[in-house]
Amino acid sequence: MKFSYPKILFKLKNILSTIFVMESYSRKIICLNLLLTFLSYFIGTLVIYSFNLIAGIFYVILCILTISSSLKLRCSYCFYYGKRCGFGFGILSKIFFSQGESKEFNNSKNIIPVLVFSLGTSFIPVVIGIVLLIVSFSVFHLIYFILYILLAFLPNFFIRNKVCEHCEQGKIGCPAYDKKFKQSENKI
Repeated sequence: MKFSYPKILFKLKNILSTIFVMESYSRKIICLNLLLTFLSYFIGTLVIYSFNLIAGIFYVILCILTISSSLKLRCSYCFYYGKRCGFGFGILSKIFFSQGESKEFNNSKNIIPVLVFSLGTSFIPVVIGIVLLIVSFSVFHLIYFILYILLAFLPNFFIRNKVCEHCEQGKIGCPAYDKKFKQSENKI
């Protein structure tokens, strides 16, 4: 028998989380998220560089394109544009791009390119890492691969969920927020 909280507790949690949204996030959260992001890019670059120097250079370019597309196509439409968002890109977006209309935040023409770049930066090192472990196993390849998995994927399950839970843009409308929080609400 599966235990579930009574609906009233879940609704209370939703009411409280609606009240408790972050107008701007602490520097500690921002620094932690930025550190994890750039460390995962760095370790991903090491994994790919171990395979091929030119591929490593292309991966760095892909990381830059991923950040640039996020700043332009997501952050410039976000509630946190020009503010301290949980991921550290709100202020950075204001430096490079003008603010767009917030209604465009959920537009698929803004979501899909960023999603493609993000998936590329996430999964290319995994594929290359597996190939390296099969074709030319070494302790360094194994260490790089494990570090990459720990830095690129595990934080999403812990830190980023907490950031999203109190995000004002999530309350306004965000596909990631909807997937994480509104689907679980419908299950109860």
